[in-house]
Amino acid sequence: MTRLISDVLNSYSPHQNEKEQRALEEFARDSSIIYKSGLVISSDDKKYAVEAHGDMELRNLLLKYGRSDDPEHPTELCILDWQLMRVASPALDVLFFLFLSSDGELRKQYYTKLIDEYYDSLSSFLRELGSDPEVLLPFPILLEHLRKLSGFVLLIAIWLLATNMKESDDVPDFLNIDSEDALVTMISVVPKRGYLQRIRELVSDMIEFDYPFSKLVDQ
Repeated sequence: MTRLISDVLNSYSPHQNEKEQRALEEFARDSSIIYKSGLVISSDDKKYAVEAHGDMELRNLLLKYGRSDDPEHPTELCILDWQLMRVASPALDVLFFLFLSSDGELRKQYYTKLIDEYYDSLSSFLRELGSDPEVLLPFPILLEHLRKLSGFVLLIAIWLLATNMKESDDVPDFLNIDSEDALVTMISVVPKRGYLQRIRELVSDMIEFDYPFSKLVDQ
């Protein structure tokens, strides 16, 4: 992750997007702390915790297209790959999905609306189950958790998008790796197409949404 963050920083031109660069530099210095903090639930937040998927990306969703008269819209959805499931805030999966499976253009147009839609849908299901969403997960708490987890999700996105966006000739040759250092080098290679722009969009959007992945975002 450290190598990839460095490559993202080096992709900026001098004096370009200086606020983003400064925030990323501080983010890089604090990356170890940010990673560890994202794995821990504070005592105040435990009452809002759920069984989170932990890797909620488009590639882990299996879609069924069951209508011949409407072949472009899925009729069912199945969530795959539960190996990273853990107890966490619901905000973790929301952030994962929206920041790893969408681009900057979509988020600029729909991000706030999608958060509202998510909460409205969640609230509807909770009421049908006989619970009060204002008690189980008040909307202000969801917004607070989205901010709290932003740094952790950005850190994971920098790593996972580098994996997800590799071309076939970039995929590590795991069968012929003879050391851990060689493995780290191979999985730290920046994908040739679109990766740097995608990460810069994430950084820009988090600053725009006032998500404090770096303390400088709040200043």
